[in-house]
Amino acid sequence: PHRHPCNNPAVPSTHQLPPAPLSVNLSLALTTTIQALTSMASISVPVLAPVAAPELGLSPSLVGFYVGFVYLGAALGALVAGGLALRFGPMRLSQVALLCCAAGLALLTIVPVWLIPLSAILLGLGYGPITPASSQVLAKSTPPHLMARVFSIKQTGVPLGAVLAGALIPVLTLGPGWRTAALSVAAACALFALIAQPWREAFDADRNPAQPVSLDNVRTPLAMVIATGERRWLVACSVVFAGCQMCLMTYLVTYLHKELGWTLPAAGIALSVATAFGVAGRIFWGVMADKLGSTLKILSVLGFAMGGFGLVAALWSVGSPSGASAWPPFAILLSCAAFGATAIGWNGVHLAQLARVAPMGQAGVLTGGSAFFTYGGVMLTPPLFGLVHDVAHTFAWSFALFALLPLAMGVVLWIQAGAKR
Repeated sequence: PHRHPCNNPAVPSTHQLPPAPLSVNLSLALTTTIQALTSMASISVPVLAPVAAPELGLSPSLVGFYVGFVYLGAALGALVAGGLALRFGPMRLSQVALLCCAAGLALLTIVPVWLIPLSAILLGLGYGPITPASSQVLAKSTPPHLMARVFSIKQTGVPLGAVLAGALIPVLTLGPGWRTAALSVAAACALFALIAQPWREAFDADRNPAQPVSLDNVRTPLAMVIATGERRWLVACSVVFAGCQMCLMTYLVTYLHKELGWTLPAAGIALSVATAFGVAGRIFWGVMADKLGSTLKILSVLGFAMGGFGLVAALWSVGSPSGASAWPPFAILLSCAAFGATAIGWNGVHLAQLARVAPMGQAGVLTGGSAFFTYGGVMLTPPLFGLVHDVAHTFAWSFALFALLPLAMGVVLWIQAGAKR
């Protein structure tokens, strides 16, 4: 039986099912598509950077600062997303988020250079609420024994969006131009916001219009995250792993194109390979977590693996005096695949564990609080990665130094998994 929200009207129970139970398949299809589109929007600018930055009179390495502003917006959007989803419904919140992503990309094509950070923040405000909103939907519609794999399948939308960005945007950039490429992605986001409208009532049937929009929307997620040690370690894990993931996705194209001499379409294919294996990795790790029942050990193994493959990426630049890599392209693509399967494959397992440890009906609120810290860390990581490049004049040192962080987290998580026995 589901309890009627009472006692604390500011935090109503959203575990109460709408009159017609949500279909897991429909929930998964819609949330995955929305996740893919917002992911494609967020990764578009790093893919555009080698061409767009010189035209704007900027260094391509500054794309890390753009990504940092994106995640500043994402952190703020994620923090308030749980409360907004309770009031307006997760589907309405997702539609507004898609329109924010569209507006951010469109703004990028027309504003002067000094206003570009506003484009990034608006894009982030669209990207940030998507994960808390989708967690709210899936937590209500997914049986507990399928939680990890369903959340992992939904999170394949993130690398799927990057696959689309890596495959399509370089072609559009070298054809119609980078502005046309950005506007095409913006149009796709806006169009799906309209396509999702017929399902809005079904998915938002348990929204509570009386849910206040106040400072409690900020305080509650933060307090929920730090309430237990397990939640704090999960947040620390996501900060480190997400930073590793974003360094790979933000700088891979520029590293291969500028330092190793790959063509822009070839570098885009490498990003597509990494993210395609990230899609497969998310499903694989989700199934493994459900079967083995040890999420922390799975996350620990992922930390060791993504740190190791980060060190491998640093070795790509070891080559001839001309600066071209001595590694054959096929070997680099193989290591891109392995790096992507781990550095991009962790997220669904992590979100499923957050949903399990969340209070009843509050999965979106806890996920939003966790995402605030995660995006805050990601906001800092790409710029720091770029600064290491500017000092060392190579991305190899950046990949090597930042690989140490997931290796250390792998050790910590392994110890934590042992302590839970």
